Amino acid sequence: MLTYWFLFDFLRWNQYDSPSFVGGARMLFGLDGGYDFQSRLTKPLALVVPGLIEYLFGIKPSYIFIMQNVIFFYLTGIYLFKLIFLISKSFQLSLTGMLLYIFCQPFAVYTLFILSDVTGWFFGIYAIYLSIKYINKQNNNFNIILIGFTSGIGMLFKESAIIGLIFAIIYIMLYHITVKNKIHKLFYLFVGFIVPVAISFIIISHVFHDSIINRVLFAHKAVSGDTFKFTELKQIYRILDVYWFFVIVAIINIIKNFRKINLISKAAILSLLFSSVLMPVWPYYSDRILFMVAPFLLIISLTTIQKFDKYAMFLIIAGGVINIITTYIIYKYNYNGLLYISGFTYFLLLVLIIYIKNKNLQIKFLFK
Repeated sequence: MLTYWFLFDFLRWNQYDSPSFVGGARMLFGLDGGYDFQSRLTKPLALVVPGLIEYLFGIKPSYIFIMQNVIFFYLTGIYLFKLIFLISKSFQLSLTGMLLYIFCQPFAVYTLFILSDVTGWFFGIYAIYLSIKYINKQNNNFNIILIGFTSGIGMLFKESAIIGLIFAIIYIMLYHITVKNKIHKLFYLFVGFIVPVAISFIIISHVFHDSIINRVLFAHKAVSGDTFKFTELKQIYRILDVYWFFVIVAIINIIKNFRKINLISKAAILSLLFSSVLMPVWPYYSDRILFMVAPFLLIISLTTIQKFDKYAMFLIIAGGVINIITTYIIYKYNYNGLLYISGFTYFLLLVLIIYIKNKNLQIKFLFK
């Protein structure tokens, strides 16, 4: 966290979106300087603590936003570790997978800014964790409601928390229970989700005359004249940067052996596909928005990471160093072409490790 704090401090105070979060927090409590730009008030829970602290003690919301994000920075890492441990029962793989996630450049750059992205990422991961932990339990209606409620609360921090609800729905649909039980679980999931969302929608619409629907319509209108740009594809690469190798190999293996993969991996890949279909609902394509699907990519890639055994941790840390250094140089010096150089460098490192591990260059072990 300290490394990210000092490394990207030159970007922190110049973010286009940051003033609107401060303005939204002040408007929520009727303070001077309050305004609602980009419908920040439709996600009020991210604004409550910063606005309340300024209302009570006069401390600027920007500092409280950062402190709030520091808490979610650590909670995200902790519950991602717990999530992977639920799947793998391996301490080493859980630590390795968690490091892969926090070494991705969107997490490194944006978590400690005056934004709310990390809160949405946390609630998405937490809902996925609860889904894997509780959906297979019997007579657990309260726990199913809790999963939906967690997703609903997360939506009031940041829309990206919706990935938790998507995963829960697909996991229930795939789970080996009767259709009647699936309908019951989906009903309780919906009840838990809709209660906080509906209450917030009614209050914000009545008091501030705004809603998430207005925000989506405004966003589509704002980008209606834009044409497709190649940089939008680059934003997809920037979700994971050099770590895409692990996902690509895993997807090839999943296609070859789809019937043999476990239920959680199936739910992750179907959730990824469903999320991709829903992406156009929100017409902005930047790395920090697309990063919402990173937990699905991580779950999918776990089988590939496992194949490297004792070398996995080294590869993840080395990839993370490459990711972060590359990101710093690009943002600091606007250096072109560095993504190709870093990607090729990491590929050579992977080839070297594969050679060392197998004593000959047989990459077939990755596809077994």
